[in-house]
Amino acid sequence: MTTTILMCTWTLTDVSVQDYWKVKLVDKFRNERKFLVSAEKEPVKSPSGHVLSTSNDAQLGEDEHSVEKHQSWMKQECQKKKPDQKKKKKIRDLMELTFWHRRKVIISERTMVVNTLELYPALKDSYELQEEFERIPGERALSASLKANLSEMSKKIMKIVEKKNREKVSKLNLGLHLAVAVNDSEKKDLEVAAAAFMLPVMFKTSNVIIKYESGEQRKGDGAPCLLWKGESPLTAESSLVRAEGEEFGQTKNIFEGIATLTVTYWTFDMAYPSKENSLFNFLEVALFKLRSSKPCRQTSNMLMKMKSL
Repeated sequence: MTTTILMCTWTLTDVSVQDYWKVKLVDKFRNERKFLVSAEKEPVKSPSGHVLSTSNDAQLGEDEHSVEKHQSWMKQECQKKKPDQKKKKKIRDLMELTFWHRRKVIISERTMVVNTLELYPALKDSYELQEEFERIPGERALSASLKANLSEMSKKIMKIVEKKNREKVSKLNLGLHLAVAVNDSEKKDLEVAAAAFMLPVMFKTSNVIIKYESGEQRKGDGAPCLLWKGESPLTAESSLVRAEGEEFGQTKNIFEGIATLTVTYWTFDMAYPSKENSLFNFLEVALFKLRSSKPCRQTSNMLMKMKSL
């Protein structure tokens, strides 16, 4: 027993306890991470397995040395509380120039989330995550697309969920929120937000959207999840993404939150968990309307079910 304690103490002499456990967590998540197929062996694919066209080639005049200089400058600027607009634009320009390097370290070298964020702290911002998604390439304005398309099917989603999960629907207290809404526009927003929160329930998944105070890291993996803050999900003050123990991508509403959660998988080259693949496929096909995505069997069945209502 004494020998064991001494050995453990000896291993911690050169590093802090916090750093030691941080390394252990990164190793744990690396072993559990479900990567996509290597882009060097096959064409780049989306998290749901659909081929995308992208290039990992460095832009003219860019190399490892120039990337290090860009990284250093961006790190300094990202540490500032309020960088001015000109500096923000330069950060976006440099993120564009260094895109090839990020895809290299993420896909080829399989860099973990914490290490990628250390190299490129701008990715902690939800807007930059959306920009990165467009470069991969993807589509723009995912949150706006989500809200618009969800608005058209929100009543059907709630109808499907209420049949088998009335208890979970009742916890949203939608009726109470609607009673104090000041106008029809606010009522509609509440109804659409309720449908957004019920999407995981409709596909029988859990731990995808969690209240922040009780949002412990999911057991067994570091797969991304969305944490909301506030008294009620329908009036949440904000939300953020947690992936492999890192928290980032803060947003103001559920629509931006779900969009940020989805692009997190794309940005860090993470495969959707098998139990959640149908949920994210439904998001890609029916709500984000991604041209590169094709409906899986569960998505097709759900769309047919909605059509019959």
